Amino acid sequence: MDKVIKGFAEIIIIIILASLIVGGIGYYAYKNGQVDLFPPQNHTIPPTPNKLANWKTFDGNKFQVSYPPDWILRRPSINDHIIIFSFEPTKDAQKLLQGDGIRLEVYPQEYDQTNGKNFEEVVNLYNKIYMTAPNITRIPDQEVILGGITGIKRKVTVLEKERLFTNYYYFINSNNKIFIITYMLHDLNKNQESTINQILSTFKFIE
Repeated sequence: MDKVIKGFAEIIIIIILASLIVGGIGYYAYKNGQVDLFPPQNHTIPPTPNKLANWKTFDGNKFQVSYPPDWILRRPSINDHIIIFSFEPTKDAQKLLQGDGIRLEVYPQEYDQTNGKNFEEVVNLYNKIYMTAPNITRIPDQEVILGGITGIKRKVTVLEKERLFTNYYYFINSNNKIFIITYMLHDLNKNQESTINQILSTFKFIE
């Protein structure tokens, strides 16, 4: 009987020693990065969808621009003069000043004796307009590249009834024309600024 107990105890000791050895090897492998207790899951990250894929596109004679599908485009004249609204202008006109509405206008202008015979004259004409208007602060002009063409970005702030409105003007010289792109931001529609920047990034001028 004693021999049986002694033999059983020896077996138990061998099992314990074997477990310690295997456990030690496993722990060593884990610490050295050879074994990963939590193997990486095979997650496939879906590609980021192109936000501009379903946008509308205006194809003019001298330029092209895209805009969100729920925005509205109006053409005041038969040339490439366009206005893009983030709202229905005939129904929600007050959204421009009292809401988050955006009105972005693109006005291609010919060089002539009245408007200015060249790029510098047209820009200087707008300078005179700003200097005579009240409650206006003009920020120094910045050079900007729009549609691959270098132009001028102008920022003008207007204080109106304790509200600050910021008007943006882009002057782009392309194909013997000056393109004036303008929009306005204030405290209620400033959340739309990223969308405007996306619209501006889609400009292509046709030489």
